[in-house]
Amino acid sequence: MFTRTAPPPQLSLEDSPYPQNAAMFISSIARTNLECDIVQRGGTLVQGRGFADMVAAFNKASTSGATPKVAKMTFDSNRNKFCFVPLMHVLAIHMKVMMVPTKSVPGALSELWGALTCQWAGNKSDSSQQAGKLILRHNNVPLMMQDPLALMTHFILLLPLNVDLAYFKTVTRACFNLQLAQTLVRIAFTLSFSERSLLRGQYNRAASPNSSFAVILGQVIDNLESTTLFSEEEDAIEMADESSEVMLDINSLETEATRLLIPFLRTASLMKLYIYKENLPEIKEDDDDFDQLVKFLDLISIVEAASGLRGHGVNTHTDQPTDETEVPMEDESTQMSFQESSSPLASMAQQQKQHVHIINVVEWFSQDGDELKMWCSEFDTLACKDHINLARQAMRVNVLWKQPQLLRLHQQFDQIFQFYHKKQCDQCGKVPKDPAVCLMCGTMVCMRETCCRKPIVVNQGNKEAACETVRHSLECGGGTGIFLSVNSSTIIVVRGKRACVWGSVFLDFFGEEDKELKRGKPLFLNDKRYQLLEHQWVSHKFDHTNKRWVPHRNSI
Repeated sequence: MFTRTAPPPQLSLEDSPYPQNAAMFISSIARTNLECDIVQRGGTLVQGRGFADMVAAFNKASTSGATPKVAKMTFDSNRNKFCFVPLMHVLAIHMKVMMVPTKSVPGALSELWGALTCQWAGNKSDSSQQAGKLILRHNNVPLMMQDPLALMTHFILLLPLNVDLAYFKTVTRACFNLQLAQTLVRIAFTLSFSERSLLRGQYNRAASPNSSFAVILGQVIDNLESTTLFSEEEDAIEMADESSEVMLDINSLETEATRLLIPFLRTASLMKLYIYKENLPEIKEDDDDFDQLVKFLDLISIVEAASGLRGHGVNTHTDQPTDETEVPMEDESTQMSFQESSSPLASMAQQQKQHVHIINVVEWFSQDGDELKMWCSEFDTLACKDHINLARQAMRVNVLWKQPQLLRLHQQFDQIFQFYHKKQCDQCGKVPKDPAVCLMCGTMVCMRETCCRKPIVVNQGNKEAACETVRHSLECGGGTGIFLSVNSSTIIVVRGKRACVWGSVFLDFFGEEDKELKRGKPLFLNDKRYQLLEHQWVSHKFDHTNKRWVPHRNSI
């Protein structure tokens, strides 16, 4: 996130002849704000885990003297003034200027939209070389390796913000289809050769390519099996194994697919909330995330909605595999079977919790789902043949992240003091006189000492010498650092060119601080104070809640 405290190298945008770089930078600002909003909501859209509940807990703790005076808050005075729509107006102006078609890059996003919706895929009956290439692609990055959320933000910024909701739904549907295809490829990458063969058999025998989740997954595997994406070494070892039966839990694969789709759905739902002023659905449990968000974004396919699935949320597909469906292979000695759940009770519980299945949200722009075939073919041509290692590395990239949190501290401050009091610094190899611990990464730094003083880049490329605490705040937190002083038990917050003493999160038996450890009383971690510190860090509220800032002059 770009703030006033970020160092100049992170704020500069180098000139480039390609407008896509500037467009990516512009859209990243909008996306970062939406993702920060999700973080402040507790990392989820489930009710009861956001800012209001934390404020209530802090106010309740403040009445018992468990929080500092600066921590007393009210929801009205501290709620986030999230001006997303004005921000989108400003970003949209810059996006439209940057993405004006030129001779070097004529309509890059229009090409992506054509490939995304399969509108320029050519005619199936046309066997000429121009089929599927009616418009030249200047971007050689396959869609399977592009970010659907970034593409969605690009398209929304190019549209007028007061555009009809139907256009937003169309853009969301197109980008969601790409996210679904990438999710299926990611899941297929984790399967063994026998499991992939089982799913390919389901696809080859299915009457419709969109009859079930297993069939759609088998279609992806069938399109990519001829490539070198899957590990040939592991497949050879497995084929040499003498095991005669492989059980595939299709419900677990579908549950994993929904988990991978939820981050896209959350960000898209917030975008719809702020642009069109439509209230988010009431989500009371984590298991309801997928069901409620796909309904909120109108991603339920037209066929399923017409059959009443949108109202009741029950999947009645008869093409889903039964409890155990045996599928014989060419070799009669080997048999494999689907297994939906480990027990009837687990299957019943899963049906009660998850009502919307993946098959309910599958709706391609082409009649036969040619997008999936075209994306897989493009992925094979541009990535799997020439950049196979990069393609495999992309399949291993983590897409599910936990909430940002500070270091988990020991309940007794004496344990922390004994551990860091005589520990050597990793930079200078000496025992610091005033050690401090970064609460974001756990690194020990030499506070207010010149042994680790090194130059840092300031405005206009100039360099100034700075102590390790300031330098580490730039490297670890982009200009924001939270440090625990071991010799005083206080929290030091560094914010850009300023610093302040936040207070202490360790209190004695009577709930009082022992600054500088003068009284020698046993100190224990106060969870409420630490939660408050973590909340102010996550919500970027240090500038508003702390008033005693002083310039540090790079000397701490």
